[in-house]
Amino acid sequence: MFLDKHMRVINIEYLLHIANFFKYHMIRIEESTLYYDVLALEEEEKPIAWKKKLEDGVRQLGRHWMGSYAYPEDPIEVIRDSEPTDQVFLDVFENDDGFQTMELNFNPSNPTPWPEEFETHLHSIPPHSHSVHAHINSSVPKRARNVNASDQLPRSKPDRTAPQYLRFEGSGFDRDHFHCAGHIHAVPAQHGIPGWQRITLMKYVLDGQGFYDPASCWAYEGVVLPGGQIILGRWWSPLHDVGDGGICGPFIFWNVRGADENVTERSPADSGCFVLGDGVGKDYWV
Repeated sequence: MFLDKHMRVINIEYLLHIANFFKYHMIRIEESTLYYDVLALEEEEKPIAWKKKLEDGVRQLGRHWMGSYAYPEDPIEVIRDSEPTDQVFLDVFENDDGFQTMELNFNPSNPTPWPEEFETHLHSIPPHSHSVHAHINSSVPKRARNVNASDQLPRSKPDRTAPQYLRFEGSGFDRDHFHCAGHIHAVPAQHGIPGWQRITLMKYVLDGQGFYDPASCWAYEGVVLPGGQIILGRWWSPLHDVGDGGICGPFIFWNVRGADENVTERSPADSGCFVLGDGVGKDYWV
């Protein structure tokens, strides 16, 4: 997702491939993948670009989200090792129950520490950064030995010139109920456009004792597009390397503006975005 180790330079070409991938499946009736799911959405449930002036800095996101993800039907190592041919590789979408839903909370009432295992996979917290909140927490109950050691350091005098980040927790439904936890932090303007943020989150299921189940975790890394209404990125299984039987693929989330407060409607002309296609109604994209 990023071209530098400090995660400040976005791979824009890669991001465009993800955007075009989901746009293709959303507007093409011939694919029978996401077209009818988009068609069934209410107007306020459809993706939009932005609603106000774009500005740099880390900012809380809306509470209610919908989204989709995909993965190749064939193992990724088979696809990468294949010679250029006319062979077609199919994409799989887990959308039998429609789009997945997710609710994020940036002000949890009873947060718990961010697990070291999550940080190992996601590299979620930028180097030399500090939390906008007074502490670093997450939603994942886990034994004390798995608490990130950095969370135990005094933070009474953070470096206010260092990158800031926000932690969140949440829950949702994707074939089954899940929980999630993660961070967002600001990314500098890209190609003169401000308002980008990096987001990382771990989706997980709790076991019978209330701890997260390592066998049911899914890592997400993405980019919040300027305006905070759409997230694009990649997901993978932390249990496997990509070339070791693991599955991975692209994802998209968009804010369901009708469910959030302070909603202001606007037309495509107001935001500078274009209409995806008449076949799915007024469906907006950057």
